[in-house]
Amino acid sequence: MGLKLRTLYILLGIFIVILVTGITLLIVNYLAPSTTTDTSYKLTHTAADAEYILSWDSIVSRCPAVGTYDKQEFFVYRGESAQTIPGAPVLNEDSPAAWSCLRGVRTEIVGNSFRSFGVWMWYFETDEYLNEHIQSMQTSGFPVQEDGDFVTGVLESGPPTQSVQLLLAGKHFAILFMDIASSDESLFFGKEKLMELLPTVKSNISSLEITPLPTYIPERIVVEDTYEWQEFINFRSDELSPPVRVPEEEHYNDLIFSDRPLMQVFNFVIDKDWRFVMTSTGEIDTRFEVYITVKSSGEEGFTYSSDQVFSLYSETVNITREQPIERGYQPPFNIEVKVLFDSPISWVMTIEK
Repeated sequence: MGLKLRTLYILLGIFIVILVTGITLLIVNYLAPSTTTDTSYKLTHTAADAEYILSWDSIVSRCPAVGTYDKQEFFVYRGESAQTIPGAPVLNEDSPAAWSCLRGVRTEIVGNSFRSFGVWMWYFETDEYLNEHIQSMQTSGFPVQEDGDFVTGVLESGPPTQSVQLLLAGKHFAILFMDIASSDESLFFGKEKLMELLPTVKSNISSLEITPLPTYIPERIVVEDTYEWQEFINFRSDELSPPVRVPEEEHYNDLIFSDRPLMQVFNFVIDKDWRFVMTSTGEIDTRFEVYITVKSSGEEGFTYSSDQVFSLYSETVNITREQPIERGYQPPFNIEVKVLFDSPISWVMTIEK
């Protein structure tokens, strides 16, 4: 299996794990909601809210192929998932989202062929928390734009892996539609059909009544980082070798880059957990990836890699990401960092420990 396919599995890992857990949650069925602006529905802060905003029947009516597969559903509130649903995305106690609901289907992976579709919904009790989430999505590559009382963004990729991800956010909610398929399969919806779902979603969000969170959903507890990070080493794009195209046989994130991106590489050795503080400047909407490989030189050697994807939603973006070392291994640790981008950017990365 090639590196690109392994990367795809990593990126889809959480989504696929959710869909194959086989967890059956209590689902309250509602009749198709009215598209009038009367406030006739009160939030229950359960999976029923997701069904009201966009019923699964309405999804199937627009794309009958979705209805040929068993729908899997996942609902979790702030602070719950780590204890109740192993392997699921975690809404920590400091999560800006009060609850999240994911509904979707997927086909079996046969060889390299697959199709998947999902609708991921988050609820935020304040505008501040919602804006924090939107900014995080922007940093991750969504070129959002204002759309009345909402913001929308579309992220497309392919080939070899086709994907359309559509973001709608506003009035306490953020919704991400994910339509992904291998190059030899067709998308369930595609961009144009996904866009047709938005008027109903906007209308139903606008018509519902916001209610207080139930007592079992805790208020957000912002965890402050009290550790005193110390600067260790700096790297600058203009002090490294000029960017080169990623070779065919090497990793790059083909869900983000349609063509082989440009790349710069640097290495260092460290003895403990670390983080990078990165300032990037370039053309707005430029996508870039930080791909990190960690190798242990201790008695029990090991190697693992991780990738993090970002976007310049403004001309200059500042990013801080912690990089804890997996426990149980001895230093020193050899770190290789690849910065990949689809058009030239200038950047400075400070390594702290």
